Amino acid sequence: MTKSVDARSITRAECERIIARIHAACERQGQAATIVIVDRGGALKAISRSDDAIAPWAVDIATAKARTALNTNASTRQLWEEVQTDPTLTANIPYLHELTLLPGGLPIRDGDVLIGGLGVGSNARYTEDERLAEAGLQEE
Repeated sequence: MTKSVDARSITRAECERIIARIHAACERQGQAATIVIVDRGGALKAISRSDDAIAPWAVDIATAKARTALNTNASTRQLWEEVQTDPTLTANIPYLHELTLLPGGLPIRDGDVLIGGLGVGSNARYTEDERLAEAGLQEE
């Protein structure tokens, strides 16, 4: 009987690369953002805020986006779209702790393996958050 599992998780170095790419995208677009990355277990791995990030609730929202993306292995925008047509999912939303449907949460994968979750909350409308998150996951 196996007594352990091999679980891959995001590295600190990869977190730093993702954060750097998002901050670069923010600078190009004149945005400010709060960035949260959680590891495979959902624990906070990295957080970074632009110097001019002003939304005091952005840390909590970005964390919820990261954990939602991790726990569902889907983007938070995709979940929003699914809720529109799935009454069972809609009915259960209030019972799902820390779930958010605001765009800006993406699962982080290494190939096909889920290794973490990314959440971005910007000073702009939430519609920009997913674009910034996607910029973070673009390989150079």
